[in-house]
Amino acid sequence: MEDILFSVSGIMFRPKSIIRMVDREVYDGVVLTLECEPDNKYDAHAVKVLYDNKMIGYVERDFSEEVSLIVNSGDEYECNVFSCFSESDTDYTDSGREIEVIKSIDLTAELKII
Repeated sequence: MEDILFSVSGIMFRPKSIIRMVDREVYDGVVLTLECEPDNKYDAHAVKVLYDNKMIGYVERDFSEEVSLIVNSGDEYECNVFSCFSESDTDYTDSGREIEVIKSIDLTAELKII
């Protein structure tokens, strides 16, 4: 079986602390954990993506069934960040203080059966 590359969906819908953590700590090669979520009301094959025991998003729907089969198979696998890009911008508070705003994060992960 060949490696599977998939996008991690929903990062920008997570709490701000998780978004900041992904922006600062998640980079190419970082190990991710996968956990099936069969009770998900939107996707019966949903797979959560975790970093440092914190949920950061989901395996994109186009690959969720295939990935969930691997996770549930009992086969050994590893999942690592393939690429992670974030886009930020500078904004200003009402008091004029400059703050960084993360506008988007594009994270691609790679799943390998070992």
